[in-house]
Amino acid sequence: MSRWIKNDNKYYYVKYDDSEEMRIKYSSKVLRYNIIAFDFVQQPKKVFNTDVVVEEIMNQLSIDDEVRDIVKRDFKMIPIDHLQFLVDNDIRIVSASDETYYDGNNRIIGINSLKPKEGMVAHEMGHMFVDINNLYKNNELKMIMQEILDNSIGIIHNYVNNDLYIYIESKKFIREYQGRTYILEKDYYINHIQLVFSDLEEYVSVGFETFVINPKLLYTKDRELYDFIEKGGLTNESI
Repeated sequence: MSRWIKNDNKYYYVKYDDSEEMRIKYSSKVLRYNIIAFDFVQQPKKVFNTDVVVEEIMNQLSIDDEVRDIVKRDFKMIPIDHLQFLVDNDIRIVSASDETYYDGNNRIIGINSLKPKEGMVAHEMGHMFVDINNLYKNNELKMIMQEILDNSIGIIHNYVNNDLYIYIESKKFIREYQGRTYILEKDYYINHIQLVFSDLEEYVSVGFETFVINPKLLYTKDRELYDFIEKGGLTNESI
């Protein structure tokens, strides 16, 4: 068993023996006497970049004025090595009139300033990492995603702009959208399509978005993906 506990004003992810004796000890909350019984792992921490650091990065990028405030908000939470990837690959961030998007052909991230959802820049960066680093060829990520597919708990169908698409269900998903495919329901059944891991095109993007805005949630829901991102898997295709 495991859970998050607070001790000395810090949160820890605690793994402990799942026995009646340990449950009794744990319920006593006398942690200083039972410290040997616990394996403490410090809570994944949210990044807080300074305004100076964020401005330095932003000044090296082409960013439309209409979305600068939105970009700055997300950049404060995104690790520096991931932000540097934007600079190294000359990614432009523009204002989008419709939904946010990543355009791999032109290396553009489009942001709709009328829908300023926290993590939206990070979400599109997730698509960017997959595209530029060809991450579906990364053996570790392939194994992580294949396990998600192999252990999925079902298939559902959701409408997107009046078209019905196939979605995969998994207990590891942050939200339902993480299991979206871009396969139409009618094509799936008529053509007897066999799903492959790379059909989960929103898996990494929602994962990186969550890694940025709520790392604790990703850590507890999908430790494998969290570890992959945390050690630099998205920015290093050879890892």
